[in-house]
Amino acid sequence: MYWHIGDRINRDVLNNERAEYGQQIVSHVATQLQQEYETKSFELRNIQRMMQFARILPDFQIVSQLATKEVLLRQLQKSLAAAKELSTDR
Repeated sequence: MYWHIGDRINRDVLNNERAEYGQQIVSHVATQLQQEYETKSFELRNIQRMMQFARILPDFQIVSQLATKEVLLRQLQKSLAAAKELSTDR
């Protein structure tokens, strides 16, 4: 979700340019999102990070693959911790 938000702002709002006026536009977009969704998750700094994330990794397939690997790694770590706990209980 965060990658998509950053990409959309970079592409559709700023036309992939980083002009001085862009900061004002991004600030306005952040304020609108905070009001619409009633959350601080869309503060200016977070929006800037989302945009940076999308610029650094412009291919969503890579992002998706990394996220999948991260989820699998976390599940593996939980399973290993549970197995270790079981083995020490015996």
